[in-house]
Amino acid sequence: MTEILNSDSVTVNQIHWLKLFPGLNVWHAVRMSFRMRILLPAALAMLASVYGPQTSPDRVEPLPETQSRLVETLDVQPSSGTPLFKAISKPGHASLKTVVPRQILAIVSNAVFLLHSGSWEATFLLAWNMLLIGIFGVAVARSTATEFCRGSRTGPLAALQFSITRGGSTLLSAAIATGAVASLVIPLLLAGLVSNASSFFGVLVMYGWPLLFLTSGLAICAVPIFVIGWGLSIAAIGTDDCNGADSLSRGVNYFLSHVLLTTWYFCLTIFASLTSKLIGWLLLEAATSLLASRIVSVFQRLLRPMEDVSTTAELVLQKTHIALKFLPETLQLGAFLSGLCLMYVLLREKEDAVQFCEVDGATVKVASPQQN
Repeated sequence: MTEILNSDSVTVNQIHWLKLFPGLNVWHAVRMSFRMRILLPAALAMLASVYGPQTSPDRVEPLPETQSRLVETLDVQPSSGTPLFKAISKPGHASLKTVVPRQILAIVSNAVFLLHSGSWEATFLLAWNMLLIGIFGVAVARSTATEFCRGSRTGPLAALQFSITRGGSTLLSAAIATGAVASLVIPLLLAGLVSNASSFFGVLVMYGWPLLFLTSGLAICAVPIFVIGWGLSIAAIGTDDCNGADSLSRGVNYFLSHVLLTTWYFCLTIFASLTSKLIGWLLLEAATSLLASRIVSVFQRLLRPMEDVSTTAELVLQKTHIALKFLPETLQLGAFLSGLCLMYVLLREKEDAVQFCEVDGATVKVASPQQN
């Protein structure tokens, strides 16, 4: 028997790398972060986080005298704890401080501190930072989704208006995520209280140690699940106009269904945000060096401490220079939030087999022959 093989020649003219490797779409976040409709909500989020509720004075890192309140840290450093907790949290905190935006670091730090101590201060700061990222994150997601999926544009004011009108969904999503983690923390807090009350309850806690240990492990596992799931829920609200419960359900489900893929996309989002921060830093340093070489006398006044500023012009110069220092971090935050939206769109296509053009449940309108 003679086997006939197809001998027709095939020529590959073009390789669609974005379809072959969908994760490359996450790098669109670098381009998105420099657009005004992304940069403005990110700048407002940075401004609100800087002038919003801060940590207590004994937990804020010491600042140089020449710096202002703008550079106060937002992360919570536990004042006391076990040696194991300190040994793990210190390098982990330093690593997160390098790779993620400060607002995301505040959420993770306060969530970990809440697990460790159950502090009301950590609860308040966690709620504040989640609300902040939720409101401005939905605006960034809306602008990113309409451009990436539909090729249209949503201005920053329209995106912020859309985000404010969906504030209830954002609050509900954050409340459910926080409540899910708190439901595992509360039994541990109660066990700690009753164990010190009397010997009877202390013995009872010892007998229930395996159950408490299991609850503690579940609480630790729940933090990354609901943190990433909540981040994807912000994108779900901005992209598909979901309610709070549905958006969080989608985020958690996508993460649990595709753990490795979501982790890979999340790493690409971090790399993209760091790239935006690096580009912003290079632009800022290059522009500053160019101006410093031309107007030396003006830039010499920047070396003066803030307390020695005597004129209004010098005060404006100092404040403007300090504000511009936050441009790289603002670009990093914008790219990170935009990357979360792109993550959600890619996971949505993978999980639900939908097209990119299906944003907000609508379909692309095709012109009829009579209209042409």
